Amino acid sequence: MSKLSNSQNNLLQGDDLSMFSDLDVKYTISSRSWLNKMTIEDYVKKFFPYIKLDQVESLFGFSDQVSMLYGGRSITPQSLLSKGNVAEIYNSKLGLSLTLTNHFFDEESYQNSYDLLSEHHKEGNSVVCENDELAKRIKQDFPLYKTKASLIKNLNSYKKVVAALDIYDHVVIPMDLNDDDDFLQSLPSKDRIIVFGNGNCAYNCHARICYKHISKKITGLKGLKHSCSKQISPREKLGHIFFDLKKLKDFGFTHFKLVPSPVTLKAEKKAQKNERIFLDVIKTYKESVYIYSFPKSGRTWFRYILANYLNLYFDLGINIDLHTMFTLIPNDGAGALKGIGAYKYVQDSRFPAIIASHKTLNLSKTNTNKVILLRQVYDVMVSDYFQHVHLLNKFKGTISEFIRSKNSSLYGYCKFINSINSIENKGNNLFISYESMHENITDVIEQSLTYLDIPIDRNIINESVALSTFDKMKKSEQENGLAGRAPQQYCSNGARIRQGKVNNYRHYLSKTDIEYIEFFCTKNLTDSSKILLGKMNIDYVLEGKLQHNDNR
Repeated sequence: MSKLSNSQNNLLQGDDLSMFSDLDVKYTISSRSWLNKMTIEDYVKKFFPYIKLDQVESLFGFSDQVSMLYGGRSITPQSLLSKGNVAEIYNSKLGLSLTLTNHFFDEESYQNSYDLLSEHHKEGNSVVCENDELAKRIKQDFPLYKTKASLIKNLNSYKKVVAALDIYDHVVIPMDLNDDDDFLQSLPSKDRIIVFGNGNCAYNCHARICYKHISKKITGLKGLKHSCSKQISPREKLGHIFFDLKKLKDFGFTHFKLVPSPVTLKAEKKAQKNERIFLDVIKTYKESVYIYSFPKSGRTWFRYILANYLNLYFDLGINIDLHTMFTLIPNDGAGALKGIGAYKYVQDSRFPAIIASHKTLNLSKTNTNKVILLRQVYDVMVSDYFQHVHLLNKFKGTISEFIRSKNSSLYGYCKFINSINSIENKGNNLFISYESMHENITDVIEQSLTYLDIPIDRNIINESVALSTFDKMKKSEQENGLAGRAPQQYCSNGARIRQGKVNNYRHYLSKTDIEYIEFFCTKNLTDSSKILLGKMNIDYVLEGKLQHNDNR
């Protein structure tokens, strides 16, 4: 983050971004860095870690239906939101804000974009425009959209803002105007004004010739000679800057626009490249097997037992805890603490590389063997709630509020189960459940070792299970902490290793909570997903079997 000493600006001085998580503040965030296979929660966590998902009202960007009305940024395959991305936005109860900020508007480009506008014409969605005629036409033909006057309009005077408010539902103030206290305080209808909470190069670029250049390229017109003003008017490189949100909120603004850091995007792309390199190296020595699971489905317990077994059977001499198990069974990703970068047995061909992942399954990995671990949705939601409240400190409220909120992973759970159908009949995959682990853990581990082509020693299985009880894992977490997290004052509901029980949801969920989850899963799970859960004896429809806390 840039730290400037100039007292005339409203840039944040220092690194304290706590004000950004104020729940009274709402955001529209750029989707430009949303990489493939990221969930929306992962995207916010990665690129906007200083805010909460519940604060996000909409994401702005391009859908995969290309339009000549798009503007602001060049259209590339990476910049387009897939149908899956858009579905996730809608299922997370967020709005889609289409950036139709092209300078040039004609009837042909409008008609060619009619299907795009029709498809997303719904309450909660919006369009961002530079051209007033386009905004008026959309308001006339598609009245459910909210219209937003773009930064590109450069509304840099009180008169321009007032005129724009007569046309648009909301207006965006250029980020360099964040430094003009008199201007900001003078503005009317602050509930309709969107202010930048952070920024990149547009902050100290007053020419902004790139926007018109991009508009021309998209519409097929000849572009400008120079596509960026820094080529003709060099400026100071400030990097990714943040504004003093507390001061701006004190002025009366509560709606802000956020863009991702280019540095974070570069680092994320580098991490993905490094992961591919690591996997290529591993392939020269051994096979890889993935453990796929949805978060809070018992992966830590399963992995802890396997790590103890590998350690004992192959006499590796490791003291297995919640740090060292990643050296034997890492997460996907290239991280050095928990990712493939932590893996220390690349050249040991006696056992396969076992890699754990929470990603939704996809056809690109259908040739890789997979252990797929599933768990009943009700217990997953309860565990997810306690993690968000205590461990992640990302939610404040009741469990009933949580499961109905954007923070809940209820939609993500359904998406994960549905993704299994793309690979269920492709390759030799092993399906296990958290419930079956509780019923007979030694049988599940023996079955898993057979699948992994690792020799079986029942005495070592029993010893590994004994070393991996919930009490022993809790003690390890309490004394040593987690990988990347130092030991903290122990809180049973805030621990990674919590209770590890089956059907424990009945102590936390009311009858209406259970009915809501059941209805949501019935609506969002595919028919084949419902059949798969039935085969696994995993209930999502409880019917007359409702178990809940009657005192709630």
